Amino acid sequence: MGNDSTILLDQSDNIAVVTLTRPYSLNIAGKHELRNILHQLAEEDLRTLIVASGHPEAFLVDVAELANMNPTEARAFSEAGQQVASILSELPFPTIAALDGQALGGGCELVMSCDLAYASSRSHLGQIEVLGGIIPGFGGTWRLAHRVGLQRACELIFSAAVIDANRARELGLVLDVIPEEQLLSHCREVAANIAKNGKLAVAQAKKVLLAGAGLPLSAALAIEQAAFASLFGTDDQRGRMNAYVKQHGAQKQ
Repeated sequence: MGNDSTILLDQSDNIAVVTLTRPYSLNIAGKHELRNILHQLAEEDLRTLIVASGHPEAFLVDVAELANMNPTEARAFSEAGQQVASILSELPFPTIAALDGQALGGGCELVMSCDLAYASSRSHLGQIEVLGGIIPGFGGTWRLAHRVGLQRACELIFSAAVIDANRARELGLVLDVIPEEQLLSHCREVAANIAKNGKLAVAQAKKVLLAGAGLPLSAALAIEQAAFASLFGTDDQRGRMNAYVKQHGAQKQ
């Protein structure tokens, strides 16, 4: 990253940490930088990605950039934000949001684009776009409804409510509230536990969970069955299962 970068990238032990370091890191330039980094990471041999806020206002957009946009510019802005969110959802390894501060508007959408989310006790989240006469544009309408249910999403978006970390945990927006000084180490521990498991299996589990969400049961089961079968015969499956049998002995049902 150059001196003007808003993002720091650290990689070790097949775990990457992308840290948004400055206030309003989700401005136009920051969003494009993040998209490029995510494209780069998609090609690397990673097990987990942590997206962290290195400043209490890092997970914010710059409203001043939006104020005088015309519809064409607004569409391009929305498209770029949706691309970032979609890349995070489609990465072939789990993603973890480590929120320490404000995640409002696009920042809340960024948190929801990650597979897992943890927040410090000083964090706040909200889809506040209607305050400015617009609606969420990075996928927030769909993702919020899937995280907390349609009726609760309606309440949060219509009212532009800002909720604290404990309320976000109650609603299912984040998994847990962690003391700020322990947040990143906690997320690294979660990432390390994930990294111990079969790479292909975790990737398929993520894919199936996302693909099956909202589908009828029969369709979701068909996706699961195909993915389950596809993992048999791989070096990872055979090596791991044979090692388990060797350690624990054959277990007959």
